[in-house]
Amino acid sequence: MRVKKITLREIHLKLLEPFQTSFHSLQHRRIVLIEAGLDGVSGWGEATVGEDPFYSYETVGTAWEIIREFIWPMLRDRELESASEV
Repeated sequence: MRVKKITLREIHLKLLEPFQTSFHSLQHRRIVLIEAGLDGVSGWGEATVGEDPFYSYETVGTAWEIIREFIWPMLRDRELESASEV
C-alpha cells in the first residue's frame, strides 16, 4: 500500500465535564485528526496531544508541525506492507 495523501484537521470539542489537573482546568479540547488516503481507502487517526505544554511537552501545534514537516515527507508515496512499518 502507498500513502497518497494526508489531510490534517483541527476540531474543537467542548467537554461534558472540565478536565482538572493541579495547575489548570480545561473546558474544551483542540484535537488534531489525520485522514490518510492509501490505495483508494481512507484511514483516520488522532494525535492525542494537549493544547499547551503543561501536561506533556507535545502540543497541538508541535504535533501538526512534526506531521507536516517530517512524518509526511517520510511516508509520501512509500510502499508499505503493513501499518507497523509506519
